[in-house]
Amino acid sequence: MTKLVIDPLSLSQEFPDASETNSVKIKLLAQVVEYDSQSAILKVTRMVNMPTFCSGGDGGQEDQEGISGVTSDEHESMKSREQASQEAPKQYHTLSVNMFNVINSMTAEMTYKGSAVSLIGFFNGESLNVVDCYSFNSSFTMLRQDIQTIMDVRDLQALN
Repeated sequence: MTKLVIDPLSLSQEFPDASETNSVKIKLLAQVVEYDSQSAILKVTRMVNMPTFCSGGDGGQEDQEGISGVTSDEHESMKSREQASQEAPKQYHTLSVNMFNVINSMTAEMTYKGSAVSLIGFFNGESLNVVDCYSFNSSFTMLRQDIQTIMDVRDLQALN
C-alpha cells in the first residue's frame, strides 16, 4: 500500500525501519523550493498550510500548532495559515530529491518555486527513489475539509 506523506522531512521518523531491503512506497505532497537543472535535484518542503509531523510522545501525532487549520474554527485557521506563510520564507528546511529517473516526465511547472508537486517513489531509509511525479493545483489544499480529507487518507491502514 502506498503511504501518503505530507511532511518531506519526516520520512526517517515515519518509516524508521525502511532500508534497501525493506523500502516503503510513498506518495509525497510537497512544495518546490528550488530546482537545479544541472544535477536534476529538486528541493522540496512541507506545504505551509499542511500539519507538521511531531516525533515526540507517541511518535505519530501531529503537533497542535500545525494541525490548527484542521481542528479550529475558520478564523483561527486563517490566522494560523497567515502566520505560517509569513514565517515560511525565513526558514526553508528542504529535502533534496534526485529527479534523474523521471526527468523526461517532468513539466516546466514542476520546477517553479512554490509549485505543489506529488512525488511517488520508494523510500529506503536514506533517499527517495522517484518513479512518478506531477504537479497539482495547490488550491485543493486550502479549505479545511480538504486538509482533513488528506489527513484521513494519510492515516488509512492496510487491510490484512
